[in-house]
Amino acid sequence: MAVVLAAALLLVVYSAVIQLLAALPATAAAESLSDDNPRTAARFWLAVCLFPPVAAALLTTISLIAPSTSAASPHLERIRSHFCWRGLTQAPDAAWHFRIAGTLAAAVIVFALCRFVWRWISSRRVEKLAAQMSAGEDESGVLVARSQDDFSFTVGVREGFVVVSRGLVDRITEEQLHALLAHEQAHIERKDNMWHLIVELAATLALPMPLGFVYAHRWRATAEADCDLRAAEATSRETVSRLLLMLQEQTLQPQPSLPAGLTPVYHASISPSYRAGRLSHSPRPLVAPPLPIVVLAELGVVLLGTVLARRWLWDSLYCAGESLLRVMAGG
Repeated sequence: MAVVLAAALLLVVYSAVIQLLAALPATAAAESLSDDNPRTAARFWLAVCLFPPVAAALLTTISLIAPSTSAASPHLERIRSHFCWRGLTQAPDAAWHFRIAGTLAAAVIVFALCRFVWRWISSRRVEKLAAQMSAGEDESGVLVARSQDDFSFTVGVREGFVVVSRGLVDRITEEQLHALLAHEQAHIERKDNMWHLIVELAATLALPMPLGFVYAHRWRATAEADCDLRAAEATSRETVSRLLLMLQEQTLQPQPSLPAGLTPVYHASISPSYRAGRLSHSPRPLVAPPLPIVVLAELGVVLLGTVLARRWLWDSLYCAGESLLRVMAGG
């Protein structure tokens, strides 16, 4: 149990710290994102969302394995400086406080994983239901729901289906319908439902530093921009803009009643009017260096810092694992 609580606490703390440290480099690199290339922007924000928990899992593993290696503890040599947890773990009632913190961190991880698994299973069930309901439809992968409310979305995390209401189909032109289906099919090709669940999981793991939810929103915005651009390529920017402005009017109406069992996983939460304006405006001129150069420069700084401070970093990770394992075990 001591190992589990220590691992949970380290994972959550490392995720939050890495997310905070990466905030400035991510913001700087974001200035190099081009408005007319939302696909690259979506990949960038996806990487920003996933980097903290992945790096935190690696550092947590090192912290827990290091004390069991033959390497000497940094506490045996006073001259070896590092970020030391000993002062915290030797405070009065430290064991009780750290066990509570570890339990809370474990609860956050269990909640995030259970939520992810539940929504994944639910998405698969909805996908199978849509496949059964669309059997015999003329257009493969598209389910026209018998509803006069206006809605369209995708379901499923693997194959994916487009769900569109009969009322919306009857109210738009054939070209607008082509643009609508192109937009939704782009979501399926990008597997946005699946990535949405993964991004939300990554953000929840770094809950003490909720920047992950901001990055998740930026990813959703760029994903919508990419799908809008693909719809414009299939028809025209004017067609997509008119369709989005019409959908903006529908957002003022009551929440549409969806078919029983068909609930979307992916909610963009991006105003259709904002998306229409983004399509009609000219891209802003870039004054920052190209994104690959900025990212490579930032990675170079990180690698150089890691090499120069590798002893300090290793000892700090060693101390974290050693101190937390001891205090969680009541030693």
